[in-house]
Amino acid sequence: MKIKKLFKKCLKNPLKKTYKKRLKKHIDKYSECKNIRLIEQSIFFDSSWYRNQYSDVRDKEDLAKHYFLYGWKEGKNPCLRFDGASYLDFYQDVKNAEVNPLLHYIKSANKKIGKKIGGKIGKKIGKKIGKKIGGKKRYVVDPSHPGCDILILSNTGLNDGVTFWRCYFMKEFLELHGYTVEVESILDPTEEILSKLVNSKMVIFSRPQMRGIGVTYTSYIYRFKKQVIADWDDLLLADITEITGRFRSKNSSFKEHFINMTFQEYSRKFFNYFSVSTDSLGQSFDSKHVKRVVHYPNKISHRLIKAYSKKFSDQGFEIIMASGSPTHDRDYSLLYLDILNFMIKHPDVRITFLGYMSLDYSGTSISERCRVLGRTCFEKMLEVINGYDLQIISLEENKFNECKSNIKFIEAGSVGTPVLAPKAMPEFSNVINHNVNGFLYSGDDFYQRLTEIYNNKSHLETVGYNAYRSVIEKHTTQHTEDCGEFLSLIEDLVCD
Repeated sequence: MKIKKLFKKCLKNPLKKTYKKRLKKHIDKYSECKNIRLIEQSIFFDSSWYRNQYSDVRDKEDLAKHYFLYGWKEGKNPCLRFDGASYLDFYQDVKNAEVNPLLHYIKSANKKIGKKIGGKIGKKIGKKIGKKIGGKKRYVVDPSHPGCDILILSNTGLNDGVTFWRCYFMKEFLELHGYTVEVESILDPTEEILSKLVNSKMVIFSRPQMRGIGVTYTSYIYRFKKQVIADWDDLLLADITEITGRFRSKNSSFKEHFINMTFQEYSRKFFNYFSVSTDSLGQSFDSKHVKRVVHYPNKISHRLIKAYSKKFSDQGFEIIMASGSPTHDRDYSLLYLDILNFMIKHPDVRITFLGYMSLDYSGTSISERCRVLGRTCFEKMLEVINGYDLQIISLEENKFNECKSNIKFIEAGSVGTPVLAPKAMPEFSNVINHNVNGFLYSGDDFYQRLTEIYNNKSHLETVGYNAYRSVIEKHTTQHTEDCGEFLSLIEDLVCD
């Protein structure tokens, strides 16, 4: 009532400063009481904990008022779960505006501001607390979270093949060397993930991209001053977009792909440390923008390697071709006619296309012997590959594919299935000894090599077993001889 009366007097006597001062005083007092009550009712204000934790406030009656006015400035926390200092470090705009961190969280994060109406409402709330927040959601970081030595962030889904190879299997590899490691997908940011980020010693960011959530998490990493390794398993050169990435498929325009590659190239220049899957990929990095590039080759979990039990077909010849991405449509189309002619000549041959494959043999005489399977989980995929006599790998000779890793050899070899791979790709020719633990073909002799394998099917079992032994001895998470630089960098950053 006093405020209403003073407001009317100010309207009648706008030049009287006394009324204005008294009105401002009452408004400030009302706002202070309202804010104190908000803190007092918050689940993040524990009066009992606050009193027991800080001996100098035990004789205070209104603890919420003390925290609102003085406590947060003295570095006191309202409860065990809410760390005001970390919150202010996380949100520098709030710190610079000298706003109580818990009050800021209550007024921003706890308001259910949806994306559809977030902008306008967010700005109104932002003005009340001295800063425009634009409807952005705020997260509470739990300083008591146990954290870990290394947090691996995946920019793809947790069931994506990249996440298995560059996150889960890397996690297992690092755990075998005594580190505590956790893997999280950044597709759905949560307070739990951010709490892990705050309390981890370093971060490995798999396929970071400087846009969307990738930008958000990159800013989080640097706000918390975390050492970070950006992990890449594909070539990122904006000047060869015509032969790289999604543009090679039918599902993306050049403009979309160019934008994607530009962001990826920018992210390369944003980070200081990189781990890469192949030596060729590492050589593509510009030393002016990168402090250190280390090689971490793809390794399969040793827990997925089972006792050798491979059975080859007694009758017929079963072939499989697999791809986890539509980017390889162009690669596999190079073999279209050779496979067609081979299967016409050999009616006991059957072929299966697994994953993102678009070789269409419908309307041909071999269509009934062609099978298409969609993408499946990783372990199920290995079971599927185990049921075939040969896996064919096709990669066009270009700079992008030369940087591709040999995961197809490792996947097939882990279950004893031989592969027929292009000799021009260094990652395959370096690990495959032709006719010993796999088969290699050059650009023009694919049909000849496939025919030789078919005519000597009894040799497949020996080659398959040798491939299996190669994977066990050199390509599992227990093998460390080719990871010295990677482990050295990890040790430096964890101990920093």
